[in-house]
Amino acid sequence: MNQEVKKENIRKITASLDERAKTLEEFGKTQNGLSKMTTSLNKMSGKPETMDEKSKLIKIGTSLILFPEPTEISDVIGAAMITAGLLESKFKKKPLTIYETRKEFAETLKELEKLRKIMI
Repeated sequence: MNQEVKKENIRKITASLDERAKTLEEFGKTQNGLSKMTTSLNKMSGKPETMDEKSKLIKIGTSLILFPEPTEISDVIGAAMITAGLLESKFKKKPLTIYETRKEFAETLKELEKLRKIMI
């Protein structure tokens, strides 16, 4: 009888562990999906990039100017890279974010208020 109780307990423990493993697997899948959604939402709602995040060309060009070679060719190359980085950041199309939409909406409302005051 003692042997049968141990076998039954082992079966219950095994079934419980299997159920727990399935629950943890589902939890992991849910967390992964939530992480992907959060990343997408952060990209949509994020503030515009700062200058540091815009271009690696600017960073490399600055480092070439700050730490020049004895031949001074690196200064010319660094200046060209900074120029290319600035042009890249100027002409690069950025996706519209929620932050920018809200800012643009507020500015439009201010302009409409000015027009309304002029018309009255």
